[in-house]
Amino acid sequence: DKLENAGNHLMSCFSAANRPQGDPDKRLATLRIVNSLFRIYFKLNTLRNCKYLIRVVDAKKFVAFPHFQAGDRVTYKFFVGRLAVFDENFDEANDHLSYAFDHCHPSHYTQRRLILKYLVPVKIFAKQSLPSDALLQKYDLAGWYSAIKEAVKTGSVGKFEEALREKMALFVQAGIFLLMEKLRVAVYRRLLKRVKLIHAEMRPEKAVQVPLRYFVGALQWQGYVTDLDEVECIVANLIYNGHVKGYISHKSGVVVLSKKEPFPAMKIY
Repeated sequence: DKLENAGNHLMSCFSAANRPQGDPDKRLATLRIVNSLFRIYFKLNTLRNCKYLIRVVDAKKFVAFPHFQAGDRVTYKFFVGRLAVFDENFDEANDHLSYAFDHCHPSHYTQRRLILKYLVPVKIFAKQSLPSDALLQKYDLAGWYSAIKEAVKTGSVGKFEEALREKMALFVQAGIFLLMEKLRVAVYRRLLKRVKLIHAEMRPEKAVQVPLRYFVGALQWQGYVTDLDEVECIVANLIYNGHVKGYISHKSGVVVLSKKEPFPAMKIY
């Protein structure tokens, strides 16, 4: 009740400060009020209320975003990025969270670490980008993401599942467990690439035509119970989401990969 009352009072303050003909100094306080409302709505789990505030901030009549103080802009982008994660708009989430991290002063270690907690999995999923070991160590996030990163690099489904189980409590508390589960596709992508490389050595004349049963075998070898139908769905999703370039020939039971960069390069930042 206290939080709801605080939210109602802040909304009244926001409306008063945001009058187009109002005091310019008061209008520059509006984004800070919005950020305070975001904190309340996140604690109350009433995230739908945030959408109205975002529409107001995006409106042409609102104060131009660069005019606000850097700290307020960073906080706003952080919350909007988290909302985009909940809505599964991962490209938007990457843009907002990257802005927040890039514009957060290097001396603000705690804030930058908090942003990275969300940005790291978003970048893996949306941009096929892995954090460097140095970055994870600098911000004390190796315990969160090193095992996940290693699983993605090696295509180890078993290591990924193990890391997910071990860190489940952390990921759930941070509100990113569902996002972390989605990173499984990055592991599949790497494993499929390894299968393709082995197949290319065995059958160079059909290097880009990879039998799906080989992928089934690779998953089963790692202890993952699966069949051809599920593997077709996995590969189809990889292609649909841009993680792999190619198409499935259902008649032949193969995935036909692009001859040019079938696996977009994984970047390190």
